[in-house]
Order: sequence, then C-alpha cells, then structure tokens
Amino acid sequence: MKEPRWTLSSLLDFELLLEQDRRLEPAELRERDRGFEAGAISRNELLHAWLEQRRTEQGGSRVGVMERALHLAGAVGSLVAGSAGVGIALGFLQYRGEQLINVTAFLAVAVGLQLLGLLGTGALWALRRSRPQSGEWLLETLRVPAMRRQLPMSFSLLQRRMFSMLQLWGIALNVGILACLLFRVTFYDLAFGWASTLEVSSDQIQGLVHALAFPWHSWIPDAVPTLAQIQGSRIVLTEGLAQPTASGVTVWWRFLWLAVLAYGLVPRFLLWWGAVFGLRRSLAGLEFSSAACEALVLRLRPAVVEHPPIVTNGATEASAHEGVGLSLIPPVGSFTILLPSGVELADEVHPILGRGFGITVAGVTSSFSDCGQGGCLLLMEAWRPPLEETLEEIRELRTRMDSGKILFIGLIGMMEEGHPTPPAAGEVAMWRSVLNRGLQDASIGILPWGLE
Repeated sequence: MKEPRWTLSSLLDFELLLEQDRRLEPAELRERDRGFEAGAISRNELLHAWLEQRRTEQGGSRVGVMERALHLAGAVGSLVAGSAGVGIALGFLQYRGEQLINVTAFLAVAVGLQLLGLLGTGALWALRRSRPQSGEWLLETLRVPAMRRQLPMSFSLLQRRMFSMLQLWGIALNVGILACLLFRVTFYDLAFGWASTLEVSSDQIQGLVHALAFPWHSWIPDAVPTLAQIQGSRIVLTEGLAQPTASGVTVWWRFLWLAVLAYGLVPRFLLWWGAVFGLRRSLAGLEFSSAACEALVLRLRPAVVEHPPIVTNGATEASAHEGVGLSLIPPVGSFTILLPSGVELADEVHPILGRGFGITVAGVTSSFSDCGQGGCLLLMEAWRPPLEETLEEIRELRTRMDSGKILFIGLIGMMEEGHPTPPAAGEVAMWRSVLNRGLQDASIGILPWGLE
C-alpha cells in the first residue's frame, strides 16, 4: 500500500486537532478513539487515517479556506507584482529623442534594490542561524510563540510556504521588467546613456560594468559595453553627449536585460525552488515523534510490552498480554523511567509501570545518565501540585536529553502497598494546564498511568 502524502494543509489540520485534544480528558480521548479501525498499517498511515476520520466527523478540513486564500494571494500578488514590474520599466524607458534613457537610475532601482533585498535576506538567515533567540521580542509582540507551541511541526513549514510565495511575487516582478524592456527595444528606437554627479571616470564605470557582467561576459560578450562605448554614451548635461556613438547608446539594453535576469529573476527563482523543494522534502520526512503524536499512537494502537513473568509469593503471574504478540506499530524506541527523589519502587513493579503507561521500559533509575532509544519518562505523583521548582527540574532534564528524544511526564496516583494507582482526572487536568502555560516544548508531553 502506498504511503499517504502529507500536505501542509493536512499537517495543519492534524496539529490543530491535536491541540484541540489537549483540552480534553484522557478518558474522553480513549473513549472517542476506541472504535478506530487501524489494521496492519504503518505509523504514517495510522496517523493519516485518523486525520481523515476526524475530518469526516467534523465535516471537512478546518484550514481549507486558508489554503485557498494562500493560493489566491499567490495569484493576485503575482499579477500585481508583474504589473508593478512593467510600471517600473516604463517609468525609465521613456525616450522621445531629446534625452537618453538613464542607465544608472535603471540599474539602481531594477537591480540595486533587489540586491539589497537579497543581502538583507541572507543577513537575517545568518543571524537566525548564529543567534536563534534574536528577534524573539518581535515574535512575542506578534504572539508567535503561542502559534509555535500549538503548531510545532507545521509552524516552520508555514513560514517556508510564505517565503516561497514572496519569491513567486519577486519572479513576477522581474518578468514584468524583462518583458517590458524587451517589448520597448523591439518596437521602439531607444537610446541609452549613463550619468552621475559624482566624479567618476569611464575607466571606473568599465570596472563596475565588467564586475556586474561576470555571469555572462564569456557567453555573450556583445552584452558587455566596451570602454569606447561607455565613453560614447556618457551624458553631461552642460555638454550633451561626449563623442556619441551609435553602438554606445544601444549596447546598454542587452546589458540591462541580462543584469535583471542574473541578479533579479534567477536568484528569486532559485530561492522559490529551494523553498518549495525544502517544503516537500520536510513533508516527506515527517517523523511524528512529538509527545502528542506518541500519545495518540498509544491510544490508537496500545503498545504490547513483553516482560518476564512477575514472581510474587512463589507464584508466577503471567503478563496481561501473553500470547497476543507485539503490536505492529510500537512506540518509537524504549523509554527510561526516572524516579523522583523520595519515590522507591520494588523491582516487580517495573513491568507494571510499562504496561500501565503503554511503553517499552528500557530501565528504571533515580539518577539521569541517559535515556532509552525513544526518550525518558519522569514519574510524578499527580496529587502533588506542580510548583515552579518542578517546572525548572523538567526544563533542566529536557536540556540534558538529546533533541530527538521525547520526555513524558508520567502521572500516577497514590501508591497503595507499593503499587501505583491511576491519577484522578482533575489532577491530570491541573498538570496539563500548568505545563501548557509554563512549558512550550512539543517534545514534552503528559502520559497518565493506566491507559489500558
């Protein structure tokens, strides 16, 4: 069976549904998803099938309007940008035989401003790479952190989608400039010249021209003005043209057209292609390894954990899942259970914890050294309210873990004769509320004991 193809709209729908589930009690979620028919399918297919079922239950996609709005904005914005490009070019290409078209001004606007924009984009990218916290004040003002917390997977992809749309507008702008310039030189007799109030020589202008023409000078040498042509097209208002030459006043259009192509259209196209390719690659490589996804998989296909028999008073107690076999879609890796200070559990309770949380237990320890393949589960007694010291302990533990692993907060109720009990629904709701406000990390989740 072919793997389902995730799109940005389906991922947004998926994460919005997960965020909606965060406000529901675990018992409600288990009851709602109890009848889900998964079959022998992969993890990706399981989550996509759950999304389609939820979409059907809610009458369709919740972000369909936004997706259509993005497509409309891309089309309308491209039309407007293309028209703006034509307008910019027309503004500089007016020639009535009295005054030459100013190459310097055309280059400054049609090429110079775009180069500044590209340099600014590169500088912002480098700044964000070297200092990820830079600009957080602006994100806080725009209430972006809340959106980032609610959409941990699709937030960066949505940014990439918006970036690609901006580059599409840039492509349309440059196409408008190039089309207008080509149309004007084809059907009108235009003459170009250069001028500057600054004291610059023709030799200096030739050096600048050769530097700008580097991408095409060896392929199209006729599109690079020579020193004689540069001297023959200089505009001096008090003297007119100094030694005008026919080739000098006409060679510039090819140079301008290729300059806009090389420094305007091509970079925008490459940025657009990179954004689109990166978006598709990211969607194809989604791992769905956040705590919310892990909890959903556990609800839809509870993990069956193989444990050795528990020996109590000389009698052997068989595992509750003996003979059932391993689940086809287990959680990603095994988890190390971390015991808080003051909590001690007998060895025979460890397998019970694994079955109650629905995870594969890699080990149980009271001091952190390393996590299991999937991550860690920090055991907490739900009846104890989460204080700021508790949140700080969770943050510190998260920083010591590998970024690709999950940290579950495993909630249990009161211990009875050394065995855990399920937490009360109100206690779980309290923990969820406090952690949602105090922590903004998609790889931290709550897992109440007794999922089965």
